[in-house]
Amino acid sequence: MRDLQVALGHYRTEYNTWPDDPALATSDDVPAKVRGPLMDALLGNNPRSIMFFNPTNAEPGHSPGLVKEAGVSAMHDVWGSSYFLMLDMNGDGQVKNPERLPGAVPNPRAKPLGEFLPMLKAAFSAGPDRDPNTWADNITTWR
Repeated sequence: MRDLQVALGHYRTEYNTWPDDPALATSDDVPAKVRGPLMDALLGNNPRSIMFFNPTNAEPGHSPGLVKEAGVSAMHDVWGSSYFLMLDMNGDGQVKNPERLPGAVPNPRAKPLGEFLPMLKAAFSAGPDRDPNTWADNITTWR
């Protein structure tokens, strides 16, 4: 996940914007899956053909890496689920905390965080239960 965040940071530095992907339009407020045009842009389908991200291909079964989902590039975690991403699309230097979105089941062992995370990008995995709304097992880049 950290490599993904670094790749996104380099993309943003190079182009002064996030990758062009309709799924990212609301990623300030709603998590977007790391797949499709976003992945393609990081893999080199961008104006200067720069490869910002070079993930390993996932092996059949549940291994992490790059996969094709119905012909679309996607990044999967070790449990076979897509990674999720929140990006600061409105330029206010923060994203909504996905742990506090409607339907989220908080981790009772974690210190509660505010409604917003003071960062430009936040990525997470749904964890072993493969449910992005149950936070007791989710893997995040901000905790």
